[in-house]
Amino acid sequence: MYEPIAIIGYGVLYPPNSDTVDKFWENIKSGTEGIREVSDEVWDKKYYYDSNKKVSDKTYCKNSGYIDNTGNLSDYFSIFNLDSIKISSLNRTKKMVLYTILQAMVEAKIKLTDIQDSSLIIGNMLGDLDICDYILFKYGEKYFDEIKSEYFENCDELSTLKSEFEDELRKKLDIENLDGMFPSSLISDITKILGINNTSFIVDGACSGSLIAIDEAIKLLQNNETNMCIVTGVLGNMGVTGNIAFSKIGGLSHSKSKPLDVDNDGLTPGEGSGTIIIKLLKEAVKDNDTILGVISGSGVASDGSGQSIYAPSTTGQYLAMKKSLKRANLDITDIDYIEMHATGTPVGDDVELESIVKLCKEADLSHKIKVGSLKSQIGHSFSAAGMANLIKVLKSMESKQYPPTYNFNQLSEKSSKIVENYLTVNVDFLPWKARDEAPRRALINAFGFGGINGNILVEEYITDYHTCKPNLLVDGDTNFSIVGIGIVDENQKNFDECKHDNISNENFIFPFIKFKIPPKILNKIDYSQQIALIAATKAIGDNLAEIDKNKVGVYIGASMGLENAYYSDIRIRSVEYTNALKEALKKNSRNLSNNILNNAELNFKNKFESIEEDSLPGFMDNIIASRISNYHNIQGCNAVYDAGVNSFSTALNQGVLSLINGENDFIVVGGVNGNTMPEYKQVFIKQNHDTMKEDKIKDGACFFVIKRDNDVVPSDEILGRFTKKKSKPITLSIKKNNYLGASGAFEMLSRIKCNPNNLLQEIINDEGSRISVLRLTKNTLYSIVEDTLTKEKIKYLSNDKSELSIVYKDIEDLKRKIKLTKKVIF
Repeated sequence: MYEPIAIIGYGVLYPPNSDTVDKFWENIKSGTEGIREVSDEVWDKKYYYDSNKKVSDKTYCKNSGYIDNTGNLSDYFSIFNLDSIKISSLNRTKKMVLYTILQAMVEAKIKLTDIQDSSLIIGNMLGDLDICDYILFKYGEKYFDEIKSEYFENCDELSTLKSEFEDELRKKLDIENLDGMFPSSLISDITKILGINNTSFIVDGACSGSLIAIDEAIKLLQNNETNMCIVTGVLGNMGVTGNIAFSKIGGLSHSKSKPLDVDNDGLTPGEGSGTIIIKLLKEAVKDNDTILGVISGSGVASDGSGQSIYAPSTTGQYLAMKKSLKRANLDITDIDYIEMHATGTPVGDDVELESIVKLCKEADLSHKIKVGSLKSQIGHSFSAAGMANLIKVLKSMESKQYPPTYNFNQLSEKSSKIVENYLTVNVDFLPWKARDEAPRRALINAFGFGGINGNILVEEYITDYHTCKPNLLVDGDTNFSIVGIGIVDENQKNFDECKHDNISNENFIFPFIKFKIPPKILNKIDYSQQIALIAATKAIGDNLAEIDKNKVGVYIGASMGLENAYYSDIRIRSVEYTNALKEALKKNSRNLSNNILNNAELNFKNKFESIEEDSLPGFMDNIIASRISNYHNIQGCNAVYDAGVNSFSTALNQGVLSLINGENDFIVVGGVNGNTMPEYKQVFIKQNHDTMKEDKIKDGACFFVIKRDNDVVPSDEILGRFTKKKSKPITLSIKKNNYLGASGAFEMLSRIKCNPNNLLQEIINDEGSRISVLRLTKNTLYSIVEDTLTKEKIKYLSNDKSELSIVYKDIEDLKRKIKLTKKVIF
């Protein structure tokens, strides 16, 4: 059974000025548009816009749904006794997240002390612009060195000119707070400020990110791994690079956003942040919380194989909605309204209509379901879009009115044929009448680039109705087997080489024929995506032959921020070097012609891949997982998880929870790092200087195929085993973090080589310096003679079926704690 989830708080920050939920709702009711022509503070149209979509490194879309500020955080300083200096140093995305969290906490009437044992899950893509600015600044030195050797070799004032050039760049770029630039600091900085100590992470599912974040949070709640979850969807990076890359696919609107309309011609980029606070419904009732809505079902599904990595498909959209309905024990006939993903792209809108109508035909729907889209007002806020959709519907239920869709006149002829008599686009505020004694119900869609789709089924809360619903957690197996391993790194190209410590001297060559990727676009596909696809495919082998593909999920731990994304940004924004040099020359009474400067810029740009149709999917983090799903026709969840150096263990934990709750029967879990840029490494070390074990950052991918023990068949080769303790998240103590977010995967690999039958056992390392855990039964504890304990003996005491866990620093600390534990128990 799917345990219902209560929403007890919410907060928003969406275009143009929706900095409270009430203002957000007023803007929806009044039809206020948050879409405007971008200002020069967002990005300069003089350098980055051209109506001709074929012009290199420019976009044809100059409209955007953007906010003017990140919310008035000072309103909350005194309420929560926050450190204003620390908060002032946060980047833009973090301020947006924090603002909506604090807003939601006030709504829920909870204090900082109430959330210490809760979890924070953030759906996000593209991180923040600050690390892009920093890397752009650092590459300015390479640009200057090239132009120096060509034009300033005999310049007496060279050092002064270079200093002026760097000063001009600093004026334009956000490079001050190096401590908080690494992408995973989005989660670590916010949890530190709020004092959150439980499982927390970022999940990237592109445009479906916020609904995937909700689904992942629900897994933690339903498995009793946390008592409350704060879930945020955010997009705070409005840098021009994503806009330009998207324009090369032809997916942006030339005018304004018109979802579902006959004249729709593309999406309008937007930004924003939305937060909800959720807990188990029975706990919310017990705690007398105000319940804003009830999540009765959630579903995440992939499109599987398709024509293109970025072409939408009915397969995953239909499956995501179907999962939510099935978990709620409902069908589409029970739904009153659907808030569609509908971004305004003609193909995307029609595919979504087809997915919904497929459900309608299955259930022989006899009434019309109202549908709509918020994006005509605020644009497409990507990883924050699903949260905006959800909160809009919650306010609609509260007001008992169907929300209108603006900029809609009529469906196209093709769309009309698709919807037949099943759906109608709602354009007026109409009374939302409840049917019989059932609550008002809606489906919320958010579908991601790369074929990953999220859905939430939300109901208004009715005391009598919901107290009658059963509150049963899903029981599941806790013992798991690894039946496939794939590895690609600088030394080994497969598991056999790794197992025998053989070093491979072969150069890396991507098997483009096998994976049907043309060589001409290979350089546009990030190295992380390439090696992850190879390693995952090696791990999967023939294991998928008899498996239901919609019961397979892909869970990847990685530090976000791909090399190709940063290189694309450098290429597109090289004009900033030209502008900075012009100003520096002017200050030094020197001059170079525009022709020389433009040629120098073009020469520098050409050191990087041109931005074309395949560039955007090639540099997006979530596509690491999507490529695996696409190639293997996997139709369960696929996503990338970032929790710093604990990214892999986070991905592993969420994947295993999907096996426990029955969502999947087979999971592909891995870690990957393909970014070894010195500038990226510098930012990582600055944030992780206390834990960085060695200076060298390595690239590599390591993947595991995992099943429940009960599902293992005689033909499976069992390569490792582990047990997940009930209500406790999986953690891995990592000896070396030089694979960044993938370090845990390589730690797991080393454990398989040493002790394959007890992979989650923690033992003291050679120096005896790190925190370790001994898990044991009471009988084992009783039999221990403390004074005879050695490091070697400890290895054989631990038991995954333990009743007790003892955390210790070294052998002497363990002896003391064993004596104390015996006194307490015996």
